[in-house]
Amino acid sequence: MKTKLFFVSLLLIVFAFTIDCKAENGKIIFYRESSIIGSSSDYKIFVNDTVMKIRNGSYNELSCTPGDYIISIKNSPAMPIRLNVADNKSYYVRFILYPGFWSTIPELILVDSISAKRTIHSRQLKDFNNKTLWIHPRHQIGVNLEVGVGFENTTMAMTTDNTESKISAGGGIGIGVKYAYQFSKHFEGDVDLNYKYSELQPYLNNASVSFSRTNLSVTPLYVFPLGDGYMMRLKIGAGPDYVLSPHLDINTVKLIGGERAQADYNSAFGFHVRTIFEMYFGQNWSFIYGLNWTNVNYDAKTYIPSEFNKRDGSGIDFMTGIYYSF
Repeated sequence: MKTKLFFVSLLLIVFAFTIDCKAENGKIIFYRESSIIGSSSDYKIFVNDTVMKIRNGSYNELSCTPGDYIISIKNSPAMPIRLNVADNKSYYVRFILYPGFWSTIPELILVDSISAKRTIHSRQLKDFNNKTLWIHPRHQIGVNLEVGVGFENTTMAMTTDNTESKISAGGGIGIGVKYAYQFSKHFEGDVDLNYKYSELQPYLNNASVSFSRTNLSVTPLYVFPLGDGYMMRLKIGAGPDYVLSPHLDINTVKLIGGERAQADYNSAFGFHVRTIFEMYFGQNWSFIYGLNWTNVNYDAKTYIPSEFNKRDGSGIDFMTGIYYSF
């Protein structure tokens, strides 16, 4: 009899243990809607000793055993969330960024499941851990702006405070369009078509001298992903330039000994080296800035004063632009 009671008790213990083992974990789902505020940064969320990451336009799911949890963001003034996770229940926490004076201010808000599921579905938020979703389209078009200085300068006049007003065939202001193709994670090819214009520096009210040209450039670039490369990339490359229709226009007739002259130069091949930092602020849009060094020389087609027969169009430019990937 005692033996039977022992085996019955043992079976009951095993059965109870089996039922307990079948208990399912709860879930905490963090989500962050797409916004231009802080869009280039991933943020860390601390759930007790576990670190979760959240990205612009994403959600991230944590499976956890039932119990008490403290959810917080490091160095955030917002109060942490204290959450008791029950068996087989899901909780939704919204990540929000507010604009601050010097930096953004993150906050976590516990949200009901109906509202959260609707937002995740309607805003098409992506699973943070599904790497196949975090790949930008390969094609890219955009607009570039450039401003720079030329290495060779020719003095054209003197200002009233005895400052030399000079013209250069390099540098100046430029605007153009770009097409790029991403061959792989580490290699990209760019084609740029820019119109550039240089004028007297400092500017004069009674005289004008300008040098204009159109520049076609091809640039193979090596891409250094920063982090996983989805939000930020550093690109370094070099390639050929073909400068079309270089034109010099001189109008200094209001100055003593001034002249009115124009000259066309032969189209010329050159070379450039550039470094670009690219930062995405969404699935398709990105912002860039960088430096571009150019080396090119021009020969005049028509007769002009000897000091203008040959021009060194080398210079360095600061570049910025906005691009769309598709």
